[in-house]
Amino acid sequence: MGLLDLPPEIFQRIIQKHVAATGLCSAWKGRGVCETFNTYITEEVFARQPVKVYSKRRINGLYRRGLAVFLEYRLNTLHGAHDLIPSVIRNVVDKLMQITRLTSAEARSELNRDVIAAIVRLWKKADVAAVKPTKRMEKGCSKDSEEARLLCLVVSMGNLDLTKAVLQHCTDPWSETYCLGSPIEVAISAMDLEHVELLLADTKSRKSTRASIFARFLDKFFDAPVGDSQLEFVDQLLSLHYTFLGRPLSDYRVRWLGNFHMRGPTGEGVVTKILEMGFTSKLAALYRQRLFEWWGERFDRTTMKLFVTHKVFDMTQKYAFDDRYGDSAYSMQDESVLAYAVRVGDVDLVEVALKAGANANGAVNPNGFCEYPISSALQNTRCKAKILELLLDHGADLYGDHSVFHYCDIKTMYLGGDYEKRKILDAAIERANYSYKGYS
Repeated sequence: MGLLDLPPEIFQRIIQKHVAATGLCSAWKGRGVCETFNTYITEEVFARQPVKVYSKRRINGLYRRGLAVFLEYRLNTLHGAHDLIPSVIRNVVDKLMQITRLTSAEARSELNRDVIAAIVRLWKKADVAAVKPTKRMEKGCSKDSEEARLLCLVVSMGNLDLTKAVLQHCTDPWSETYCLGSPIEVAISAMDLEHVELLLADTKSRKSTRASIFARFLDKFFDAPVGDSQLEFVDQLLSLHYTFLGRPLSDYRVRWLGNFHMRGPTGEGVVTKILEMGFTSKLAALYRQRLFEWWGERFDRTTMKLFVTHKVFDMTQKYAFDDRYGDSAYSMQDESVLAYAVRVGDVDLVEVALKAGANANGAVNPNGFCEYPISSALQNTRCKAKILELLLDHGADLYGDHSVFHYCDIKTMYLGGDYEKRKILDAAIERANYSYKGYS
């Protein structure tokens, strides 16, 4: 008689002795000999061992990886395991069977597996709770509402129709649990937009409560590293917040703006979405304050351009731009956005500022004279000819700044060998019919 032809109870005792002799890890590695070996060894490793063996370092990793199998085996026959998680599983599955009106053993087994998989995903330190939960765990879980736990697990299962059915039996879909978190948190973490929208649309809870909880979990999600592939989801979350709950609180928007500003161009879409929600003059001042706080060697002007486009900066006012990595002589000097853009030679920012309504002659100084950034465009070697061209096209006054344009030698003094700038200046002077001395 072959080994596999033995009666199940005898074969089981052989497997038991084999596991005891070789150790759990070695027996587990050899389980792939055939399907029968796999089944019996899996059962011996996860269903029949005293729970204290799983605390051993070599075994603990195997136990944590196979936690779902462990819970499935110990659901009705504990063999020393704690009943905290199994009792939750039984309670949730009973409720789902009642809601769905399923009665078959196969349906119960499938729900058991789905709920166990969700618990392994969501329950923090589930490996500890399954064997020997702390008193704090037991106390925290005892205060959780059954319907909140049910909804968390159903959302994690990802079945939208089942969630809709469960929601009809929930009085407070926004309540939180100690062991599984909040249903909306589960949906956000899983990047499940359909479930997020479904929960936001439920009006059983007050709007202020939903707004507070949703913003808090968005804040938590945004604080974690967000990959480029997740930015579209972030954008959609903000849209849903605005649609169902209105604008987030100012403090959140300022913080989120900071998080995504630091990403440079990749965060542009999210920053734009936040700015499109609108802002008061007070909030605009906070945005500007944070922008200056973010200033640094790797400062990217993408956000600044968005600020200009969305009127966070007033084109007629001056601001203290900390240019510590530029011309130190101008560091922290008040100047308009346009004057700053010209000084640092940022063609795109100059163009954006002019489109936003900046006067090509700059802001007005206390003495009544304008800044005349065109003088900086002529003198500054960082300024490309395009900047000079943009300023002139928007009506910059060549002879407005008497301290710089001393009626003569404009080209000789300021342009040197920059023939492109000389050509642009020639054309401007000819158009304006200017005349001056010292030019040949």
